Amino acid sequence: MSSIQIQREHSLPLKTARALIQKMAAQLKKEFDFECAWKQGVLHLERTGIRGQIAVTKQHVQLDATLGPL
Repeated sequence: MSSIQIQREHSLPLKTARALIQKMAAQLKKEFDFECAWKQGVLHLERTGIRGQIAVTKQHVQLDATLGPL
């Protein structure tokens, strides 16, 4: 299995950053049928072939994903 890890800094207020990630999650659900759920400030994403999470802090957004066999 392959994995993807991306971390980026941001300067947005935490509430705004989470709202933008939520908007992105809604689009992923609509376009690619992802299941998305927030657990303790981390957005968990899953669909056939990929599982991951997006953690949002005051300074960073970090994506960790694992790709299953295609």
